[in-house]
Amino acid sequence: MKILVKSPNERDWSTAELISYKDEVHMQEIIYNKLDVIPFEDIQPKSANLMKIPIKELGLPGSGSTDIVVVDQEGTIYIIETKLAKNPEAKRQVVGQILEYAAFLGEQDFNWLDSQVKSKQGKNFTEFFQDIQDWDKEIFEDNVANNLQQGRFKLIIVVDQLNRELQHTTQFMRDKLDIEIYPIELRYFKDKNETEILFPKVQASQKTKQSTKRPARPWDETSFFEDAKKKNGETLATISKLYEIGKELEKEHGEVTWGRGDTYGTFQVRVPFKGKPVALFVIKSDGERNWFAFKKLTQLGADKALLTNYIGNLRRMGFPFNEAIDWNRYPEFKVSVLSKNDVLQSFKEQTLKFLRSLSQS
Repeated sequence: MKILVKSPNERDWSTAELISYKDEVHMQEIIYNKLDVIPFEDIQPKSANLMKIPIKELGLPGSGSTDIVVVDQEGTIYIIETKLAKNPEAKRQVVGQILEYAAFLGEQDFNWLDSQVKSKQGKNFTEFFQDIQDWDKEIFEDNVANNLQQGRFKLIIVVDQLNRELQHTTQFMRDKLDIEIYPIELRYFKDKNETEILFPKVQASQKTKQSTKRPARPWDETSFFEDAKKKNGETLATISKLYEIGKELEKEHGEVTWGRGDTYGTFQVRVPFKGKPVALFVIKSDGERNWFAFKKLTQLGADKALLTNYIGNLRRMGFPFNEAIDWNRYPEFKVSVLSKNDVLQSFKEQTLKFLRSLSQS
């Protein structure tokens, strides 16, 4: 294969020569720094223009380290492994390697992956995605949790030259075993001016794969509290009291609604603001990673002073919040912060006061 190149300042076309990567690390760095070299549009079309987070050398307990794991804003997870054609593992062994990584990644949960992102990137998932208009934190987290639990990953093997063995093996796995595994040939060229050119090509399937995503589960009061008791009995009493507060707030402001996540139950206290229902806070059945949707209120034009005053009151109750920054975020908390009745009562009073002020703003 040859690539012809012509710059605006040249009269004739010149040939870009196919060259070798320095090593596999060189290929990995190119992909990590420019995810667009992966033709996501040919793997999952709707993911092509979504924001993505790359995680390099994700160490998996009990296994090795993946080259790159990518998570997009909707919670789709890609595992990327790179191999050069001169490496004998680029034929069949790489398939077993990436399947092993998938198996061990599937043993982890959302909290683990979120902490790994925070450790490597300095920001967790929410901090990366929260500025995206209409991004839904609850749906994202549930999608990631489901994908991990069900081992639902998109496996990508990137090589500089696709060989027959790898092509046939991965095609069989996709078309006959319904495993989403895609070899990508990423050829590397340079022209006489040292201009670098990448030519990515994904192997196409012979059939259209149907989605295996399970339908979302509708929760209600009974199923939620059964799940809460099973997941974390120690927080059940506090969650129950928070639900009672939500029902009391519902009499004056908004409504309590149930989530549709498959992995854990949620309920949220939704309030009307600027003609739209907004979740003020979301409570999960495990009581561990609950949050306030201050970011959404901010996007709709809520008064910053009103938000920071409320957050300051929450901080004084023991919430791990910082009003200087959390007014424009989705700050998380554990329900255990509300385990004492006096704190719970104060939370109810301050939240009711905040909602009354919000409705008048």
